[in-house]
Amino acid sequence: MPIGRSKAVSWVIFMILCSVAALVWFMDDETLLRSTQPQTAWITLAFMWIEIAALMAALILRFRRGQTGLGLAIGVACAALSVNVAGAALLWPAIVLP
Repeated sequence: MPIGRSKAVSWVIFMILCSVAALVWFMDDETLLRSTQPQTAWITLAFMWIEIAALMAALILRFRRGQTGLGLAIGVACAALSVNVAGAALLWPAIVLP
């Protein structure tokens, strides 16, 4: 089954958003572990599991509805990225100053 150009572009956008969100999240988590008590890192771990669950739910809904578009999953990935960037903005002094 050949994949259409728009579907391929949607998957590429989705994977890029997820990769950047994960990169920023790992940077946040490493900074929290380095600069605060380890118990605080559970907050970021909880956010990561919520993000993963939301992405999985969006993909499952996509397949259950028989849709071919990734609009909801891309939206969830954008939201995850924005939450992670907000966390990085709050942690910026600890990220820059080791």
